[in-house]
Amino acid sequence: MTAAIVLFVVLVTIRLIPHLAMTNNTSAQRRQIERVPARKIITLAENTHVRIVGAAMQLAGSDEVVTGPYSGRPGLAIVYERYALGRRRARVQLLDRQVRHTPFAIEDETGTIALDLSHARFALDMAPAELAQRGPGRVFGADIIAGNELAPTDNDEGGVVPGNRLTVSGFVQRNADGILVLAGTQADPLVMVSLPSDR
Repeated sequence: MTAAIVLFVVLVTIRLIPHLAMTNNTSAQRRQIERVPARKIITLAENTHVRIVGAAMQLAGSDEVVTGPYSGRPGLAIVYERYALGRRRARVQLLDRQVRHTPFAIEDETGTIALDLSHARFALDMAPAELAQRGPGRVFGADIIAGNELAPTDNDEGGVVPGNRLTVSGFVQRNADGILVLAGTQADPLVMVSLPSDR
């Protein structure tokens, strides 16, 4: 190999590292969560590490939502990712990743438990997002964002809305009010993975 080819390979590898690390991390989260034993909410005991399969729901008496930073779509949780594109629109670098959420809960056929999202990772189904430039969901500064998109990028968002099927793993703990919640720690965060509606 000539020095020029070696240099090209090194530069391409360096540019791909952020995207590959993120992709592998998400895949690892999806595999890892299946190893945690699944439990019904009614059977949960304090200080246990469990996985729950259920539907997202707003907390009682709450109508709070967040909006996607690019699409303006409302949800209980939103993940946004922006990628720089290279030749043939291949993703070469993760430029931005934002996670927005409001407190919410998960329910199964036996009960409901609130989620403490202080330390949480989200592995949601991502899809291309369109910039909301008009209408009630218009993104603040949308015209400036659109005007600054000179280089080709991909903008994806994934979200959680009430009724979405999720599998969530975390530690059963009592919060300051003495109520059982599902939580994580900085070293071992709560992990949330979106599921198809038929699971």
